Amino acid sequence: MAIGDKIINYIFRVSGLDEAEKGTKKVDNSLKKLAGTALTAGAAYFSARGIIQGLTTSVQLAAQQELAEKKLSQALGFTSQALIKQSSELQRLTNFSDDSIISQQAFLAELNFTQEQIKTIIPVAADLASATGMTLESAVRNTAKTFSGLSGELGELVPQLRELTAEEMKAGKAVEVMADLFGGAAQAQTETLAGTMEGLFLASSDAAESFGTMLAPAVKDIAEFLTDAAIAADNFFSNFNDNMRDIEDETLNRLSSQLEQLKGNILEELGKTHRVSDLW
Repeated sequence: MAIGDKIINYIFRVSGLDEAEKGTKKVDNSLKKLAGTALTAGAAYFSARGIIQGLTTSVQLAAQQELAEKKLSQALGFTSQALIKQSSELQRLTNFSDDSIISQQAFLAELNFTQEQIKTIIPVAADLASATGMTLESAVRNTAKTFSGLSGELGELVPQLRELTAEEMKAGKAVEVMADLFGGAAQAQTETLAGTMEGLFLASSDAAESFGTMLAPAVKDIAEFLTDAAIAADNFFSNFNDNMRDIEDETLNRLSSQLEQLKGNILEELGKTHRVSDLW
């Protein structure tokens, strides 16, 4: 060992710096263990939160799907598997979710459009929305207006519609014109990077929705149980409060009676004392 190293080691040993260095290493190791424990606990916590959030999201998506289909059935007066199938196919071919498509199908059904008319209008509206940048809701509503014989806002956006007569539009000619002009626009958007990412999101949402549908019966049972328990608890505490008021009233009446009796006894004793003092 070089003389320089010996001197340095001697200084460390005499000054106690070598022990301090060992202590520092121990502290450092302890901190590393603590950090590892904290990371493990943190990972477990966020994993649990992630699972709970995932379950909640799945059930919510399933509930939204169920509600949308229920509204469509109510608007039509029957359950249309054909329209539900169309919504699923359009979600696969476009960047519009089946929930949003079913909502627009229900809107058209409320306006008394037939199932076949709805099946024709929705894809054209999806292409119109994709080609022009308007929302699917706006596209459906503007397309529906053409069946009243008026081109409305679409007349400014699509000049070809102004060439149609009111009778032609009422017969659905405007939908045919827009199908020729914008056909395939919605599907073309899915071929872009943004469209691919949106398709991935919709597919993952569908998977979560299916999982939520599987959980739905258990969730409904739990919700019903908790609702019944909450009602029972409310009734119990309401009755308890009523009983307590009755007990309080009875207790107060009894106490008041006892006080009156005590008052009478005191007055009687005072009267006796007054009569004895008169003898003196």
